[in-house]
Amino acid sequence: MKLLICADKFKGSLTAEQVVEALAWACHRLGIEADALALADGGDGFLDSLSDLRGATLGKVPARDALGREKDAPWLALGPTAYLELAQICGLAELAPEDRQPEKRSSYGLGQALAALDRRGFATIVAGLGGSASHDLGMGMASALGFRFLDRQGRALEPLGENLGLVETIRPPARPLRARVVAATDVRSPLLGPKGAARLFAPQKGATPETVERLEAGSRRIAQIWAQQSGIDHGLTPGAGAAGGIGWAMASFLDAPLRSGFDLLADAFALRDRLQKADALIATEGQLDRSSFEGKLVGRLWEWASAMGKPMAVICGQALAGAAPQGMAVLSLSERFGLKASLGRPAELLPEALSALLKGGFPPRT
Repeated sequence: MKLLICADKFKGSLTAEQVVEALAWACHRLGIEADALALADGGDGFLDSLSDLRGATLGKVPARDALGREKDAPWLALGPTAYLELAQICGLAELAPEDRQPEKRSSYGLGQALAALDRRGFATIVAGLGGSASHDLGMGMASALGFRFLDRQGRALEPLGENLGLVETIRPPARPLRARVVAATDVRSPLLGPKGAARLFAPQKGATPETVERLEAGSRRIAQIWAQQSGIDHGLTPGAGAAGGIGWAMASFLDAPLRSGFDLLADAFALRDRLQKADALIATEGQLDRSSFEGKLVGRLWEWASAMGKPMAVICGQALAGAAPQGMAVLSLSERFGLKASLGRPAELLPEALSALLKGGFPPRT
């Protein structure tokens, strides 16, 4: 039997590389052939996944995090293309729980990094979106690129989500970026509606129910203003809801295609061929919930496995009831070993989880 293991991080506990190491060791111990790789879907770990590719070079540029603190932001180059990871510039994971207020956090640092790489002369810049701390519709990013957001009196507004409802006019810069920008999204969610950026993801970043509704109304307003000014309307475009609306901003302001981060990495790692050669697929996820199937890694792998007739299992930290589709095997570390153990020593538990999964009848015999 040959397993294909596609590992995503356990946010706050293990990187995708650490998950791969634990499961690859377990397969070796059990005498099972395994093809194991760390993957991401455009969110946390995007650059780490790409760094395994031959010819990749790394660098850093100055940028601000979501709180406005100066930092060095990593980037990666493959030939004429540069790659950025939003989560490592102004991501949610860098913030203390008390600082998680998406309406007050900024994506300005992403714009700084885009501008810096554009000045370096890259033909294409791919930005991995996911793990964002803000819901500012990319106002911060756009401001760093020269866009201005004006109120009724023509005054420039601070580019934060709490000011979305005050915007009357959006003024583009005189000189656009020269590089082609591509947004690698980790979700298929649109900007607006029940599965949009505010209602589905803002609560995960610390937004209260009242704040969520203000962000939804402000997002709708900004989308309408830009549609009236430019004739471009991406309010319901799949992927526009990525990263607190930064997907929408990149498509609207930078004419960036919204490409699945999973598809981008799947192509780079010849994932379809590797899955075809495997007997079964095992994926990992920190928390398995409904958002896992809105364009994220596990959901996209499930689509591929189902289409190829390959059995698939997920080993996760936690699994919400009813999240997994029929036919998918799921082993939750917290359910099997307890929440304290799953949070405190997940690397030790992953080999035990894999062994239990295989002893429990996965993959099913045909």
